Amino acid sequence: MISRDKEKGWVVEDGKRLVTFRIMTFQSLVDRLTSLVGSHVAETILSQMGNEIGRVTFDYSREVIKSEADLGPVLDNVLANRGWGRCTDFEKQARDGKTIYTVRTRGSPLSHERTSAISTCHLVGGIVSGYLEAYLNKKAQSYVERECESRGNQSCIFETTFTP
Repeated sequence: MISRDKEKGWVVEDGKRLVTFRIMTFQSLVDRLTSLVGSHVAETILSQMGNEIGRVTFDYSREVIKSEADLGPVLDNVLANRGWGRCTDFEKQARDGKTIYTVRTRGSPLSHERTSAISTCHLVGGIVSGYLEAYLNKKAQSYVERECESRGNQSCIFETTFTP
């Protein structure tokens, strides 16, 4: 349960202090990072930060994941509770000897009210890939954001590929 310690100005969950940002503040931080280091480096940094968030998310959620069918609903719950949007679809398929997880999300703070010619949700893509890597205990071969809300799509679609 999230509460506020008005005297100290803290947002607290389970007795631990949280940090919160308005979406525009977060977007400004990402924009500043991009302007300082360039888009490719910023995308890599955001993706790697997201990957670690995804791994930690899985570790904290491990005990409620009883089967692979729980992966999507648990990820949706975590994203929703942390303000990262919603996981609206989660599927696994085998193709050309590889396992591909396709995850559809909506409402990322990175694409909120933004228009872009390129995908912008690198941190969320990293969360998805890190979450799956932690579940499978192996590194993904690749992940790509196939669609992005900031590009005018209805949702963001991430494909994470694993080889045997």
